[in-house]
Amino acid sequence: MNQISLVKITILVAVLISASFLISAEAIMPKLNATTINVKEEVSFTKFINKFDKNKDGLLNKSEVTNSSSDLLKKSFNEIDLNNDFSINEAEFNMYRAKS
Repeated sequence: MNQISLVKITILVAVLISASFLISAEAIMPKLNATTINVKEEVSFTKFINKFDKNKDGLLNKSEVTNSSSDLLKKSFNEIDLNNDFSINEAEFNMYRAKS
């Protein structure tokens, strides 16, 4: 009977572990891709302003953002408000979207 070397067994185990990982990774990928697609969904200024513009003046002011539920918007407000007038207009929104 042929003896199997320790090196051959180690290589076999490594191949099986790698194959197992790849199979598991493929099972997870569709879920990640579906989540990524939703996160990267293009948001128009109209959708954005309709959601957050409470006084319907076509601008998003600092108090509307402060009272919103979006932590990301609260953190990004000063970066989006390019002219520092404490409101976000369509041009500022589009410039920010082009940057990100």
